Amino acid sequence: MKWNSMTARTHTQALSIMLIKCPAVDTVQGHQLTLEEKFTVAAKAKTGQGKNHHDRAGLADEVEVAVRMEVMVTFNESTDLDMIANRAWGHVIKIVLNPREQISTTTGQVHELQSYPPIYISLRFSLRRG
Repeated sequence: MKWNSMTARTHTQALSIMLIKCPAVDTVQGHQLTLEEKFTVAAKAKTGQGKNHHDRAGLADEVEVAVRMEVMVTFNESTDLDMIANRAWGHVIKIVLNPREQISTTTGQVHELQSYPPIYISLRFSLRRG
């Protein structure tokens, strides 16, 4: 995770683009976790890939993202359209922030989202032939 953070910062500085720090917002059936639910998640024993991290199921508490940043899928994910497989890679092509989130337009800086996660982050995956 430290390597990813360093790479993201180097990438944004070299291209003079903004790095956006997105805190995780955990939800259950559309509502944010209550204090009791957060405690239950924190107390649950870790297993598998996430057991050596300060997070759950290998997912970070915060993600740093920027347009044109390279990304790689680290576990299989089923979507409505298809399956995105582990080790698929691509680039961030668009980040749509919640209009209620206050953000400056200064490039080359780090902006930490305060209140609202991005509405969506659009990725373009590359096909590898081998």
